[in-house]
Order: sequence, then C-alpha cells, then structure tokens
Amino acid sequence: MVISLLLAIIKNAATTPDVRTISDVSLQTSEKTKLGNCKSSKEVEVVYYAKKKRRAQAYLGEDGSHKKERKLYNDGYDDDNHDYIIKQGEKFLDRYEISSPIGKGSFGQVVKAYDHEEQCQVAIKIIKNKKPFLNQAQIELLSYNLYDLLRNTNFRGVSLNLTRKFAQQLCTALLFLSQPELNIIHCDLKPENILLCNPKRSAIKIVDFGSSCQLGQRIYQYIQSRFYRSPEVLLGVPYDLAIDMWSLGCILVEMHTGEPLFSGANEVDQMNKIVEAHKTRKFFDKLPASEGGGYVLKKVNGKDGSGYRKYRAPGTRRLHDILGVEGVRRDDDILQTVCNLQHSPVAIH
Repeated sequence: MVISLLLAIIKNAATTPDVRTISDVSLQTSEKTKLGNCKSSKEVEVVYYAKKKRRAQAYLGEDGSHKKERKLYNDGYDDDNHDYIIKQGEKFLDRYEISSPIGKGSFGQVVKAYDHEEQCQVAIKIIKNKKPFLNQAQIELLSYNLYDLLRNTNFRGVSLNLTRKFAQQLCTALLFLSQPELNIIHCDLKPENILLCNPKRSAIKIVDFGSSCQLGQRIYQYIQSRFYRSPEVLLGVPYDLAIDMWSLGCILVEMHTGEPLFSGANEVDQMNKIVEAHKTRKFFDKLPASEGGGYVLKKVNGKDGSGYRKYRAPGTRRLHDILGVEGVRRDDDILQTVCNLQHSPVAIH
C-alpha cells in the first residue's frame, strides 16, 4: 500500500525566509551599472570575460576538477534549489524512515519511506521551501474533494441534509463571485474542484480557478467538464455567470443521487440528455429507436387544414431569399446609400 503524505514543513524549513543581504543587492546593482557604463565593445568584452573567469573559478574544486560550488539554505537543510536535502535512513516524526528518492519536479520531491507504525511502504511528498509552493501545499492539505466523498459512499450519494449544507456554501461563494466589482465566472465547477476542509465536517472550499474569467472577458472557448457543461457552452453562444449555476444544479443532484445528472459520452450525447429532461415536447418529437432515437421538430397543421406545413432543412434557407434581394450588399454600397440619404433633400422621419 502506497500512501501519499504531504510534509510541507520539515525541521522548520518553511519558516526560514529566503532573503538576500543588502551587500548582495548592492554588488549586483554595481555590476549592472559597471556593464551599463561601458563605452566601447572592448570594455564590454573585458567585463564579460572577467565575470566568466570568476564564474569558472567558482566551479573548480580544490583538485582543479570542475565542481559546482553548492550553496546551502535554511541552516544547511535545503540545497540551492530550496529542496530539502534527503538523507537515507533519516526518520520523519520518528515514524517514517527514508529509503530512496522516487521523483523530483517543480513542486519539490517525492521519496520512498517505511512507515514503522503501519508497517508498510509509503510515498512522502516534500514541498520546496518557498512561500508560493507552501501556499499550494496548504490547498493540497485540504481533505477529500466531493467526488472522493461520493466514491466512499460507493456512489450511493449523501443525505439530503448534507447536500443542503453544501448547497448553501456554494451559493454563498457564487454570490460573492457575482459582485459587480468581481463578476468572476469559475468555468469549471465540478465535485473534483470542491474540497472538504475536514473529513468530519461539512465545510467546503472551491478551488482551481485556472479556467475562470471575468464577465465579458472570455479567455477559453473550451470550458466546463462535460457532465456539468451548460447549454450555452455546448451551443457556442455567449455565456455569463449563469453557467456556474447550471453546474451547481448538476453537482447537487449528483451529490444526493450518487450519479451524474447528464452523463453524455460526447457533446452531442450530452445535449440530447439535456433535451430529454426538459420541456422539449412542446417543440420536438422523439423518434423511436428504430429510426435513430433522435428528435425532430413537431409537425404543424397548415392554415387551410390541408395537412402539415412543410419546412426546409436547417440552414438551407438563405437570408437574401427571405429579404427578397439578390446577393449580399457590400459595405461600400451600404456606406454610399447612407451618404446619399444624408444629402437627399427629402426629409426622412
């Protein structure tokens, strides 16, 4: 069994600030000024190669071999990349014994360890000793998301009372985002992006605003996970904050029933599932399974009672046929017409 464990603070690693001394800043500024004041290419070359020589000397070891000088931070616990220096056999919390590294990334590193309490191997995620990574780690330290909660119920859903508590908090959050000075659309509201603050409490937080945008300032065309995608987004028409309300409704139904409200296999299937659940019978008839099971417009009786009125297929009637003109007038023709009307002696009301 492998357990993902997040240790954001190790030996006060996250509490030591990463600051440079005034002398460091002054030295860097003076070097930039010196380079900026060079008046000829020769002087530039002298400065450049002098710095290159100093840098090369810093890479040489005592034996003359190339060896990068290693800077340590946080009283020697962190390397120059602000990663915790792993030591084989070291114990964390007098429980987890480090055995070997597993992987490394921009967030930090993962090591393999042995849990002496549970008598099993575990994976420990160690975050870099930098404030932005620590803030992200605090989000990860939140408990399960709502999808994990559903999975733990074997997708049977949670009680109506708990669903109401979730609904109240989500509505409060969306109301906050809808304030005139914010007008933020989350654009990806789903159970996976709603985290429990504590596994034994109903308090939740909305996360992952990576796809969010402000009203009228759309950034992405492809937004919202399919099961929670609103009809506006599916149809490619302008949308507003209401698309988050659509997602909210889908989420609340799923939380109580344990199953997605509209679980389309693709966008066409998604739209058909939405159409099935709404008052579409006023305008559409559902075809039998033998004829494809799709939807067609209802037939309308003719005015003279001679039968059903016939309509053309969607997109086959051209605009200039409806307007009774040949072709589409160009912009310059329209502008010329406007100019003629402005200079016409006839008053137009």
